Amino acid sequence: MVNEQPGVSITKGAKRAVTVLFILSFLVAATSMLFTVYEVSSTGHKFCGVVTAVTAVPAQKPADPARTPAQERQFEWYQRFEALGRSLGC
Repeated sequence: MVNEQPGVSITKGAKRAVTVLFILSFLVAATSMLFTVYEVSSTGHKFCGVVTAVTAVPAQKPADPARTPAQERQFEWYQRFEALGRSLGC
């Protein structure tokens, strides 16, 4: 159907379709953002639980790191997880 009125170039059906598609895309985007916020929040809490569990028993700094490199690595990892927990606010 061709409109012969000056300044009108879109039919009512096309306007309705564009409006419905715009609203639908807005609802999908809003739902996606809410779901993402929820998932990130719950994952952060789970990760804090893991960091807290790993750092529950403090690792002792070895007196001689050259003689006990495994204990030195364990202490370094403990320090890293402790710093990570502080940065995440755990």
